[in-house]
Amino acid sequence: MTETGSDGPEDVAEVPGEASTSGSAGSDAPSAAGSDVPPAAEPDYEGPRRRARRERAERRAARDRAVAIENARREAKRKVVGQSADAPKAVPRSTIRGLKILLWSALASVVAVALGLVLYFTPLMSARDVAVSGAVAVPAEQVLAAAAVAPGTPLLQVNTDAVAERVATIRRVATARVQREYPSTLRITVVERVPVVVKDYPDGPHLFDRDASISRPSRHRRPCRTSMPTTPARPTRRPRPRSR
Repeated sequence: MTETGSDGPEDVAEVPGEASTSGSAGSDAPSAAGSDVPPAAEPDYEGPRRRARRERAERRAARDRAVAIENARREAKRKVVGQSADAPKAVPRSTIRGLKILLWSALASVVAVALGLVLYFTPLMSARDVAVSGAVAVPAEQVLAAAAVAPGTPLLQVNTDAVAERVATIRRVATARVQREYPSTLRITVVERVPVVVKDYPDGPHLFDRDASISRPSRHRRPCRTSMPTTPARPTRRPRPRSR
C-alpha cells in the first residue's frame, strides 16, 4: 500500500493481522445486524398471545377431565344404588310437602272468599228477627223504628255502629249496642237513663239524670210539683251561755 505525503510517496507495508482484523470486523457486522432480528421470527419462540391460548386450552382440558371424573363417579354411585344413568331425579320430600301446603292454603282461601260472598249477597243469613233487650220505659216499637233495619237484610250488610247511633238518639236511651246472632237474629241492647231529679216548669215537669234532661212534659200529663227529695232539717241547738 503506497501513501503520499508532503515528502513524497511512501511505501507502507500492510500488516497481515490488520487485514484479517478488518476482514473479521466486516464479517462480524452482518452477524451483529442479524442479532437485531426480533425473537418472534425464531421458530421456537412463544409470545404472550400464544401462551394465553395455550393456558386457556389447558384449563378447558382440566375442566373437561374433572367433569368426566365427576360423571363417572355419579354413574358408579347409581349403579351401586341400583338406578340407571337415565333415570329421572327424585323430587325431595320437603318440596312435595311445601307444594301440598300451598295447594291446601289456596283452596281454603278460595272457599272462604266464596262463602263470604254467598253470606254477603244472599239472604241465607238475613235479619229475620230483631230482638230488643233492656228497654223498660222505652217501647220496643220505638227502638225498632229508630233502628230502621229492613227485614231480610243480610246480617253482614247491617252496619251495627250506625244502628246503635240511631237508637242512641232516643232521649230516654243512654247507650245502645247492636250484635249479630247467627244465623238470622239481630239483637239490640239498650241502657236507659235513670232519672234522679224532677223539676217543675211552666209547661210541666222535666226529668233529669246525671247528664241532662231525659224527658219532656206531655200535653196530657198533669203537672207534677214534685221536686228533688229533701231531708228533714235537724233542730238547731242554741249555745248555752258561758258562766263567768
